[in-house]
Amino acid sequence: MYSAWTRSGASGSWACLARVFAGSHLTDPFVRLERTRVLTIETLPARADRRTLPCPMADGEALVRLPLRLEAVRGVVPVLLPC
Repeated sequence: MYSAWTRSGASGSWACLARVFAGSHLTDPFVRLERTRVLTIETLPARADRRTLPCPMADGEALVRLPLRLEAVRGVVPVLLPC
């Protein structure tokens, strides 16, 4: 499950990102919730007026170059949930 926001401009995106930590971003009309087992993150074609996205990172280390394909596989990662 992931959520995506469609608010244009950096300031709107940062404001929405701040709400993610509080869990209140899902009530924003610019946010939609999608369910999927496979997700591919890729860059848009290069243009002079658009920056390219950085490499996906974890703990400050570059993981891979884009495109990045993520797949949820049942039973691979144990998860503890509160009762």
